[in-house]
Amino acid sequence: MPTITERQPATTLSISQWNITGNIKLADPSFNTSRRIDILIGASMVFDLLCVGQLRLKEPMHILQKTLLGWTVSGGKQGSVMSSSYAVTSKIVDNRPSEALDQMVRSFWETENCFDETMKITKEELDCEMHFQANYHRLSSGEYSVRLPVKQDINFLGDSYQHALRRLFSLERRLQRNAYVRLQYETFMREYVELKHMSLVVHPPNVPKYYLPLHCVFKEDSTTTKLRVVFDGLFQAIRAMLMT
Repeated sequence: MPTITERQPATTLSISQWNITGNIKLADPSFNTSRRIDILIGASMVFDLLCVGQLRLKEPMHILQKTLLGWTVSGGKQGSVMSSSYAVTSKIVDNRPSEALDQMVRSFWETENCFDETMKITKEELDCEMHFQANYHRLSSGEYSVRLPVKQDINFLGDSYQHALRRLFSLERRLQRNAYVRLQYETFMREYVELKHMSLVVHPPNVPKYYLPLHCVFKEDSTTTKLRVVFDGLFQAIRAMLMT
């Protein structure tokens, strides 16, 4: 990277009153001089560099920490421009001036922000949100239950009862030929009732209703679920549209 951050510290600091004794060998003797950062040490290496030894300066409340590179300086009073001096000087390989901080911040927000004055939302998305707000309720388990949305008049689907009934009779004949598959299917249906995913509904007369056919798919070589129940609503909807 051409630059890591702005010059550190922001301005050159006077450390004549810091009382750093001569036996303290600093990792960066010129840490107080404002200049570019030459090396960025990853956090995974920092703890490997730490040694036993820490001194606290009463004024201006900086911390000297001993490391394998020498003593480092960090901390300070609130509002101090001093920052950590884990950066180690090396040969400067890039003399180009760094970007101004305000320009860097502006570039960041221009990338992250959305400047559209209004939200772009379709009518279908708006209808979906209104349907959820008008038709949801909270179950005792903490889950949400939402009535299935219908994009158009349900009468558009036509008479689904006779077709669903024929599919049911076909499924019954198939299950009678295989007792094991029938047992798996009945177990699934009982579980669906126990989980309250479905329940017996008696519709009043003259109320639009839609019968959703289903069938089961059995795979003997499956290592997980051998039987899966498939709700065939898409087939019924396509059939209704073709007949209209």
